[in-house]
Amino acid sequence: MKFRWLMVIALFMALSCGGGKLPKGILPKEKMIPLLVDQHLAEQMFSLRFSLGLKNDSVLDDLYLSVLKKNGVDRKVFEESVYYYSKHPEKYKPIYDEVLNRLNAMDVKIKRKNQP
Repeated sequence: MKFRWLMVIALFMALSCGGGKLPKGILPKEKMIPLLVDQHLAEQMFSLRFSLGLKNDSVLDDLYLSVLKKNGVDRKVFEESVYYYSKHPEKYKPIYDEVLNRLNAMDVKIKRKNQP
């Protein structure tokens, strides 16, 4: 009886940890970070669309598609990866921490460059 409980606990722990491996078709951290950085930059461009002379509201979709193309990622794979990571915040948080670090570093670099 004790052996059965030990087996159940061991199986539960093995399944809950997942061994750190991602399911097939999910982008790894190394691919998600630059993709999300580019996505945030695209969103910023979209927010400036009128000052850039872009009046079409489909610009955001075009920007997203160009980000995916630049990073060599299929839209479905990206969507499934975002869904997966949203269900695993312990894996998503370090990704977004690095995304924010990179965006902040870009911001600091631009501010330094624009100082008199």
